[in-house]
Amino acid sequence: MQGELIKHGGAGAWDEGATATPGAMVRSDGQIYVFYAGFGAGGQHMSVGVASGSSLLTLKKHAQNPILVPAAGAWDGGQVSMARPIQEGSYTCLAYEGANLDFTCEATNRYGWGLARSLDLVNWERLGSNPLGLSAQNPYGCGNDMPSIYRRDWDQVVFVYHTSADTRTLVREFLAVD
Repeated sequence: MQGELIKHGGAGAWDEGATATPGAMVRSDGQIYVFYAGFGAGGQHMSVGVASGSSLLTLKKHAQNPILVPAAGAWDGGQVSMARPIQEGSYTCLAYEGANLDFTCEATNRYGWGLARSLDLVNWERLGSNPLGLSAQNPYGCGNDMPSIYRRDWDQVVFVYHTSADTRTLVREFLAVD
């Protein structure tokens, strides 16, 4: 299958500038949910939206998008993106990337990753211990980002894979989801 799955929004939409970094899950009811980053025209401050459907060809953006936005004054106050979902009991959990500025890599922009959870895919609660990783001060600003969440089938242990603080290594961390 090839083609547009989630098209950027029209003039004035929160995702008018672009849609990017999709992360998908299939829930027990068979519905497909694709979480994606978007930003407005001329902007670089990404937020996360969700689209759902019974197949990849029938995806519809949620009316209340964006569902996860930068938290003013916080470690993820400039952008949130790369949302990777996993179902944990009645919660949907997202491992996501954030930065204090925008999505550029520069010395003053600190990237990191954190977790958020939701019962309804619209209202999200960030973990109080976020960020779970934060980039080192380096000339590029990137690192400790690009999280990907994974559950092993045989023992249900959850891991998050992400880049290291210095951007040179891939890291795996055990994650206890409560």
